[in-house]
Amino acid sequence: MGTFYENNQMSLGATDLSEVVSGNLRKSSYTISVKLEAEEDKYMLLHGYTGAIDVVSENVVKYLDNVNNPDSRDTKVSESTFNALKARGYLTGKTEEEEIAHVRKLANLLHQKNKILHKNFLFLVAYDCNFRCSYCYEKNVLKNSRQWSKKVFTKDMVDKAYRTITSIVNDKRLYSQWITLYGGEPLLGANKEIVEYIVNKGIESGYKFMAVTNGYDLDKFIHLLSPNKINTLQITIDGTKEHHDKRRMHFQTGQSFDQIVANIGLAIKKEINIKIRVNTDATNFDDIELLEQIFNKLGYFNYPKLSIYSAPIFNHYQTQKSNIHFMSQTEFEQRHKNIDLKYQCGVTYLAQNLYKAVIDKKLVDFSSVYCSAQYGMYILDPFGEIYSCWEDVGNRNMVIGNYINDTIQWTNMLDLWHNQNVANSEKCINCEYVFFCKGGCIARRVVQDGKFGAGFCNSFSHTFEYAVNLVYQKLYKNKITS
Repeated sequence: MGTFYENNQMSLGATDLSEVVSGNLRKSSYTISVKLEAEEDKYMLLHGYTGAIDVVSENVVKYLDNVNNPDSRDTKVSESTFNALKARGYLTGKTEEEEIAHVRKLANLLHQKNKILHKNFLFLVAYDCNFRCSYCYEKNVLKNSRQWSKKVFTKDMVDKAYRTITSIVNDKRLYSQWITLYGGEPLLGANKEIVEYIVNKGIESGYKFMAVTNGYDLDKFIHLLSPNKINTLQITIDGTKEHHDKRRMHFQTGQSFDQIVANIGLAIKKEINIKIRVNTDATNFDDIELLEQIFNKLGYFNYPKLSIYSAPIFNHYQTQKSNIHFMSQTEFEQRHKNIDLKYQCGVTYLAQNLYKAVIDKKLVDFSSVYCSAQYGMYILDPFGEIYSCWEDVGNRNMVIGNYINDTIQWTNMLDLWHNQNVANSEKCINCEYVFFCKGGCIARRVVQDGKFGAGFCNSFSHTFEYAVNLVYQKLYKNKITS
C-alpha cells in the first residue's frame, strides 16, 4: 500500500535489535531511497516490489545502509520504526537469491495477467502519408519494393480485420472497446470512404475510435468526430510555425502549421479529447510555451479536453539532422524541470502513478512490461499482416502474424514479443527499479543495441528521482498526510 509517513511516525530512538545482530535480517535489495530537495534531512523510501512509500529522516536511511555492518552499529532506530521497516519490506529475512526468485515470479504473474485481460487493436489504414517529416522512423521501410505507401485498406480487408479481432479473443470483456487508427497517415482525404467504412462498421459492434494523425486533412473527417465515433485525436505540432513547417513538411505545399491549427479549432467544436504532441528537441523546446500562447489567443485552452504533452525525439538510427538537435533523456527532463514541469512528459506519468498510490492508499501500479506490444497489441495492416509494435510497422522481419486468408498464421515473432518481460533479463530482475522502469522500450533497444529484449535503462534512476521529488512537492504543497 502506498502510504505517506511523516517523520514523527518513524521516530528515532536507541533500540538495539537482536534480529539484526543475529544476521537474520538485512536491507532488501529492492529498497530505494531518494533525497528530497524540498526539505533537509528527509528522504523518501520506496520498495521495489512491496510498493511501500514512506518519508523518513537521513538517520533511517543510514541505519538501513549499515544494518549488516558490525562496525557501523552506532546508528539506531526505535522499536516501532524497526517494526515498520520490517513490515514494509525494507528489512527482509530473504536472501538475495530468494528476493530475486520472488521478483521473477511476480514479474511473470503480472505479465500473465496482462496477456489474459488486456488486448489492444490498431488499424493501419495506409502506409501513405502527406508529410515528409525529417525525423520519421518509417522512412526506411517506405522505400521497399512492395510499394507500401500506396496500399490502402479495402472493405474486404476491413471485414477480415474485424473477424480477426474476434478470432484472437471472442470475449469483449478481455479487450479494449477502442480501436486506434494509425498509419502512415490514417486520415488522408483520399481515404475518406474507407475510414468511414471502418468507423461505421466498428460502431455497429460497439467500438469507439481514436486516431493518431498529423491533422492536415482533419477537416474532411469532421463528421466522424464525436464522443461515440472518433472520440480522441493525437495531433502533432512541433512548436511554432517557423520550426514546425521546417520539420513537418506537407509533400506539396511544404507548409502545414496553419492548416492543422485551424483544424484543431473545428475539432474542438465536436467535444472530443484532443492531445497535442510536441516532438521535442533542443531546437524547438522553447516553442512549447509559445505554442501555448498561440492557443490561448485562439481560446483553445478554454476547452478542457485539450492538452499538450512533450515527447523527446530520439536518434533511432544514429544519424544527424541539420534541423534536429537531439537531447539525452536527462537533458530533456532538466529542461522541463527548469520550466516547473508545465507540460506533461514521461516523468509526469511516473509521478502520477506514485502520487495516486499515496493519495488512494493503494498498491503502486506495477508492471513487468514496458508497453502493450509485449502482451496484447495487434496492429493490422492493409497487406493482411499483423505487428506488435507501432515502431516496427512495415518491417516484415517483425511481422507476428498474417490474416490475409481469414485464418491467422502466427510467426515466431509473436512469442518473441509477447513472452518478453523483465523476468527474462538478469539486468532488470536484479534492479531495484524493476517494476517502475519496466525494462524500457524493446524497439529502441533493438535499434540501439541490436538485441531483442528488456534492459534499455536510459538514465532511469535520474527520471525516478525527479518523479519522486515532484510527488513530494505536490504532497507538501497540499499538506496531504496520513
